[in-house]
Amino acid sequence: MEPRHLTALVLAAGLSRRLVGQPKQLLPWRGTTLLGWIVAQAETSAAVDEVIVTLGQASEEILASLTLRRARPVVAQEYAEGCAASYQGVLGHPLIFDRRLFPELAALHGDKAAWKLLDTYPDRIACVELNRPAPVNINTLADYAALVGKG
Repeated sequence: MEPRHLTALVLAAGLSRRLVGQPKQLLPWRGTTLLGWIVAQAETSAAVDEVIVTLGQASEEILASLTLRRARPVVAQEYAEGCAASYQGVLGHPLIFDRRLFPELAALHGDKAAWKLLDTYPDRIACVELNRPAPVNINTLADYAALVGKG
């Protein structure tokens, strides 16, 4: 049996097109930024062996805002192409892929590309049910304001 190695990949290379003014990765949240909080959660997980944070537009500014302990940043040069588990029955992030699919993942392009593998191999999907609501998707200032109101 192969030793288990689990990498957390934090996808933060988005353009924040619908959020006017600044990258959503830099929005304040719980004493840091949205991205800073997410990275800190991944870094403190005992189940995770490695944390990689993908950055795109405004990567220098975003990287300067982060306090990385275990996480390794990677700048996705093709971030403008878009983003390459189950919450109470609704599929969502994170997606975990077996190492055998890495070559196919690397060959994908365009928005929602990783989801194409789910469509291609429906018989290979195993959902991990989390008994909690799906994380809130922050795309607009109104989304952010609603999050802050709840937080």
